[in-house]
Amino acid sequence: MNKRLFNASSGILALVAVAVYYGITAVLARYLSINNDVFEQWYLRYGLAFLTSLIIFYGKIDYKKFLHLPKKEWIVLLFRALIGNVAAVALYTLAAQDAKIGPVAFMQAFPSLALLAVIVMHEKLTMKKGLLILLSFVGVVIVVLENPHDLLSFNIGEIYSLISGVLFSFMFVTRKWHTGILNNQEITTALIGLGFIANYLLSIIIYRHFFVSVDHWSVQFGAVLFFASIASVGNFFFLNYGFERVSGIIAGNILNLEQIFGPIFGFIFYHEVLTSHEIIGGIIILIAVVAMNMQSKKEVSTLATPD
Repeated sequence: MNKRLFNASSGILALVAVAVYYGITAVLARYLSINNDVFEQWYLRYGLAFLTSLIIFYGKIDYKKFLHLPKKEWIVLLFRALIGNVAAVALYTLAAQDAKIGPVAFMQAFPSLALLAVIVMHEKLTMKKGLLILLSFVGVVIVVLENPHDLLSFNIGEIYSLISGVLFSFMFVTRKWHTGILNNQEITTALIGLGFIANYLLSIIIYRHFFVSVDHWSVQFGAVLFFASIASVGNFFFLNYGFERVSGIIAGNILNLEQIFGPIFGFIFYHEVLTSHEIIGGIIILIAVVAMNMQSKKEVSTLATPD
């Protein structure tokens, strides 16, 4: 296997792992909301994840780089952390509280990543891919409409998920704004650290206390919090690794596998069963994703080349 094909294949596998993680993220967010508010939950997760990343990536991080990092690189890091690690995760957590896990996952499948890849990164969008994105949008509308006869009967939780999906996509696609000074381990650690600081400051401002109450914590709760934190490290690393090697349009298709894993985890942990219109909408989105992947096969030979 040549180096370009290996980079492409490893990048795809990394993004599949991310899709699995996002499939269970709504379950974790809902469970951890039992004892903690939104920003509390995330600063705890990012705090533990930051310490974990320092251990896992020991020897891979050159701390001296951050002392002389260009202003542009800091701006990119801060921008990606704020839209992804603060705004997007907060909305996603609210979505998990107000809607079923399956539809929340379906909303993340909205092809905002493909559109942003074209708008921000100037990737090529053919007519066929454009029509498939439109078909995916139709599937999204079918999922979110609680009453087909009332076009304003949207579930607010699903709308939160849709908006968070757009913000996540913006964070993902702007991976290619980095100058190459930092490696994936350094970017991962920096984003997690900035996410911890931002969520902690917002927690102090909004909830008016410096530390969370642990009176109602159980061993199980602590174990889930620890698992979620560890998984966050792997998620960020695989995201940066994958988007370094895979084009934005194809990456978006791979991450849409979340809509398969989400309903599965929702049923396993909360016994949630999808309605007929949710299933129909999800199938339409899945068809659009599969068809777009087939249209994108010609790009495989250039997957390893950053834009």
